[in-house]
Amino acid sequence: MRAVYTGALKPDVPDNLDRYYDRPFDVFVSYYDTGIYRLPYEWSESHGPGRQMDWGSWLYIVDRNELSKLLYPDSRVIPIIPAESEEEYAERLPAIEMKDITKGELYGVLEAELY
Repeated sequence: MRAVYTGALKPDVPDNLDRYYDRPFDVFVSYYDTGIYRLPYEWSESHGPGRQMDWGSWLYIVDRNELSKLLYPDSRVIPIIPAESEEEYAERLPAIEMKDITKGELYGVLEAELY
């Protein structure tokens, strides 16, 4: 099973991807569940294979225009609040429209295997 997450990237991420290996969700300022279970084949054809971030996740770095090709402005995404060290699970908030996600210069599209 897979899931696709997105969000604005932290400013240092594009130049320091190795620092985030094995911590793929740490690349985001904040992140959202897109409701997409797997990226379309055409996505990896046009964007390449993605950067492997751990044993089962691949990151694509895109601008907002490219992100809007995957998620339309009226698409809904689910904000995720990461679990703190003492918590077991992240919190999922009510869905919002894609146009309302945290603004950034670059965005990540993270396809992750979930087991």
